[in-house]
Amino acid sequence: MELAIRLGELDTASEVLSMALRLDGFGSSSGASLQDFLFVPGIYDVLPLLAKGGNESNPYFIEEQDADTLVKDIISAVDLRVTKGQQRRLPPREAGWDDLLERLAQGAWTVNSREYKGMGFESAADILFPPATEAEIEAVEKDHGELPADFKDMVRIANGYRGGRHFLAGGMTGIQDIAPSDSPLEEVEYDFYSRGLKENEGDYSGYILQIEPASECDGYIHFIIPPAMWKANGEESVKEGEYQYWYSASWSGLTIWNSVRDSIVEKVEYIEQLIEEGGREDDDYESDG
Repeated sequence: MELAIRLGELDTASEVLSMALRLDGFGSSSGASLQDFLFVPGIYDVLPLLAKGGNESNPYFIEEQDADTLVKDIISAVDLRVTKGQQRRLPPREAGWDDLLERLAQGAWTVNSREYKGMGFESAADILFPPATEAEIEAVEKDHGELPADFKDMVRIANGYRGGRHFLAGGMTGIQDIAPSDSPLEEVEYDFYSRGLKENEGDYSGYILQIEPASECDGYIHFIIPPAMWKANGEESVKEGEYQYWYSASWSGLTIWNSVRDSIVEKVEYIEQLIEEGGREDDDYESDG
């Protein structure tokens, strides 16, 4: 590459650099580093040519809009550090709802932006739905009984969040599309019993609430077992306010949490670990366009 630059063959130098980045990253096998690339004489005349090829030429290419977002985030972080000193993020389990949902949205965009863009979204701001109003919450509770406290806390900030075909199990629509499930209770009898409820031979009282996924997905359905039902059908160990949040697909079985918040915490922990490791969820995503 350096020889091509010295000879004035910048297009050739760009092709060589593109091949190196696609085959070996920033020298992961050769021991080179980003700094080594940037110190090559004349490299800054080559980089604009490399950028014209976008992701096809450079797997590390960042779209202008994403770059602008990164710059703004960095400036905000620097300003915060200058004005308030070093900031340390709380672990997801200790974070408040506002912080937790913001981290979910920002992290989800970071690891799954290709799929989100293919769905027509432009930024992390599109992942969270607007908050539900108190009137909307009251109307749902009038129809379906008291909702879990933490679930209401979430929808007051974001009335659901968008996922992908498999990512985040398609997301969920909060209380926008919540209704008693059509699934007969007998279908989940074993799951009830295995979770500590009475063995009632399918004769459980109450109903399960079904929440629709927020994105077109691979058959995911989300459920809440309301506190009243969980308590009425539970053993003495079931405490007031306890409930279950489940989601399932016909091909995957049930995934179960003791609360919606627990599920969000687990998702944020997974996403932030993935970011730390430099991974993505949408590596295999192919746009229909």
